[in-house]
Amino acid sequence: MKITPGSAWSAMNRSAEGMKVNGVGMATAASEVASTSARVLNRAPVMPVDVVDVRGQPDLQDSMMDMKLHSYGHMANGRVLKASDDAFESLLDVMLPGRVDQK
Repeated sequence: MKITPGSAWSAMNRSAEGMKVNGVGMATAASEVASTSARVLNRAPVMPVDVVDVRGQPDLQDSMMDMKLHSYGHMANGRVLKASDDAFESLLDVMLPGRVDQK
């Protein structure tokens, strides 16, 4: 079957690609959270604990927000993938009424 830009298969492909992109984004944000946390925890004790100086480095708050954003994107793409799968399953049921489910 040829996948055209307007076909239902493109929704499945786009959501799968979106899940990959969001997975990479979550991994990057997690790495930034870990490195920023390690830098703050390993800082010299002469500095007050509530002062965080991360000039030029990833900010902990921004990294946490990126993690949440990519998490929501990953969930949304998963729901689109499931909805597309359900639609194709219904289409197969209509086209092949005698089909036995493999569940």
